Amino acid sequence: MSTKVILKSRSAQSTPSEAPKPVLTLEEARAAVLQRRRRKNTYHLAASLCSRHFDTQDEEPDFYASILKKFTGVKRSKSRSKGVSKRRLAIDKAKQELVAALASSGGDPKKNKDFQSALKELQQLNPPKSFDASRSPSPYNDTPTKKSSMPKLEGMWMTMSKPNFADQIGTNDNEEFLYTLGRMSFDMFRPTHLVCSMQGTFNDVSVVSDQERAATKIHAPKKLREEVQNGTSVLRRYDIVTAFTIEPENPATEEDSHGSTTHSNKGVTRPIKGIMTTHGYVLPDPAIKNRLSIWFTGGSLEVNDDDVDLKEWARIFTPSNLPKRQLKQRAKLFAARALLGATPAGAMQPDGSISFEFKRPLGGHGAIYIDVLYIDDTLRVAKGNRGGLYVFVLIPRIESPANS
Repeated sequence: MSTKVILKSRSAQSTPSEAPKPVLTLEEARAAVLQRRRRKNTYHLAASLCSRHFDTQDEEPDFYASILKKFTGVKRSKSRSKGVSKRRLAIDKAKQELVAALASSGGDPKKNKDFQSALKELQQLNPPKSFDASRSPSPYNDTPTKKSSMPKLEGMWMTMSKPNFADQIGTNDNEEFLYTLGRMSFDMFRPTHLVCSMQGTFNDVSVVSDQERAATKIHAPKKLREEVQNGTSVLRRYDIVTAFTIEPENPATEEDSHGSTTHSNKGVTRPIKGIMTTHGYVLPDPAIKNRLSIWFTGGSLEVNDDDVDLKEWARIFTPSNLPKRQLKQRAKLFAARALLGATPAGAMQPDGSISFEFKRPLGGHGAIYIDVLYIDDTLRVAKGNRGGLYVFVLIPRIESPANS
């Protein structure tokens, strides 16, 4: 007979009016910890599989070449494979050209003519209107004898295009982009001037089940609340996950483009890996088949390696050590509270996680959205309502090890 344990702190003792606390066996508690560690390790592990070098002098930039070889199934070979259709070969060729154009532009596809030409070729071979966001490919449209031919939106997508955060500080020795934590998180997390490098950005997409939909209070824009509640449309979780590293103190990064010297990496003696997740949802736009109406409900920060880095992570994010917000940052926070019902990042949990919420998120059909310009079983190109272009590659769910 297994021993039952209740996971709670002494300060949270039950009272007669409270609901019973969840009861876990020791084995279940251990499994939950391991599962959480594996989930976090997945992102840094996936990012490490591809070294991000944007040297346009290279004939095959490492990052993009490795993406082609590892994840898209496209091989850089002029030989024609047996049994492969002309259409499939044409798609592979257009993919190669699109990725090469992305590499030559340093990851920025917006004004690259070669990228636009390759994208147009892909759209002719596989028109975006063939993707219907209102249908969920799996398991809803699969049958025992026939699998849905529509590409799946669900899965873990790695971003190949350059991050679109403002005020990039530069790059580190590994040519990874540097940003402040404030720029990465809408100024919701402090220290806002903490300098971080980005190893990879991921888009984790999954269908919200009817059971989860009924049991979870999902904050939605006012114009979409009824649609979310009545369950008539496919609701998907649409999380943006960033694998980042808090950079060690470096005097060279202590002054930004505005002359500010308030970067707060002082005392950081070694790299500290973390995970930042922006939690979001999407609904299909009823008027445009390949359009997803999107909104964000909050975000969270987690230390990647609990055993090694939690103590230093706690030192950095302990409330008593955090600098006060500057006037401009306080004004942004006030606006977020008024417009979005934002709750600033709260107290750090024992596992090092910190989170905030948007209780009144902005959005609505035709207001904030993502258009799927191209999608197949490995590649997705999307365009935001502000014109930003995003290129993703679908990567497998990597089974990462977790410390016992």
